[in-house]
Order: sequence, then C-alpha cells, then structure tokens
Amino acid sequence: MGILDIFKRKKYGTIEIYVDKKFEYRWRLKASNGRIVAESGEGYNKKKDCENGLASAKHNIRTKNVLYGL
Repeated sequence: MGILDIFKRKKYGTIEIYVDKKFEYRWRLKASNGRIVAESGEGYNKKKDCENGLASAKHNIRTKNVLYGL
C-alpha cells in the first residue's frame, strides 16, 4: 500500500488517498491519534473518481441528519 496524497488537519486528523493491493484508489480518515475513523468502503480505478467520492462523503457528513438505531 503506497500513500499518494496526505492532507493534514491538525485538529481533525488526516485524510489519505492511497492505492490498495488491487491497485485501486481508496481514501481514509485518520483521527489525530492515528486511528482510522472512516474509509471509502470501495476501490476506484481512477484517482479523480476517488477524489469525487471523498468530496461526496465530506458533503454528506456536513448535511445529513444523524440516525440512531437500537
């Protein structure tokens, strides 16, 4: 796994775009303590598609309601 891009945010952690073992692009969000707290859930053939998926996730996190299950 090679990390291609790292975008650091001191307060919020790190967003990484990397290539997995299947040579697909993926993203993950790491907390400031290094733990992975979110990930793409799927691989992308193109880096731009991965970036678009990440942008969509960022948008949805800011605009969606939190649902609590039992």
